[in-house]
Amino acid sequence: MKNKLIYFLLFFMCSSAWAASGNVESTSTGLINRVEIKLGENSYSAVNFKLVVVINKSTFSLLNSGDVLSANCVGINKNVNGDSIVEGNCLLKDASGDTYATTYERKGTMGNPGTGTQNVKGLTGKFIGMSGSCTYDAKYAQNEGTYVISFANCKYQN
Repeated sequence: MKNKLIYFLLFFMCSSAWAASGNVESTSTGLINRVEIKLGENSYSAVNFKLVVVINKSTFSLLNSGDVLSANCVGINKNVNGDSIVEGNCLLKDASGDTYATTYERKGTMGNPGTGTQNVKGLTGKFIGMSGSCTYDAKYAQNEGTYVISFANCKYQN
């Protein structure tokens, strides 16, 4: 019985050491395509946008400083009874084609700066089993369209 307990503890300690975790800072940018609908005092916007994501700093083994990913995102911005919320989903892909998804949300209006949160889930390849959470700051520029730039700080585990 004593040997089984020792083996169990050794297995638990070794498997805990295999779990990867770390922090990632990234910058992403792209052009937003928006369709807006007004219904009385309320308004709704549907958005889609493609981003280029650059990893600036990383202590997480699955993402390295200098990595570049692409992101396809969809979202909505709703302003109902004076409360405005931005929310949506992104699918990110690295150079090898491995993917993970994020959901994002924040109070505010698309096109105006704001801070929000993201939840991350690994989907394919090396990202299977990955999860995490992020905070992000979104800023916008106008030049024949609306461009977003987002600065994210994330904590990932695998």
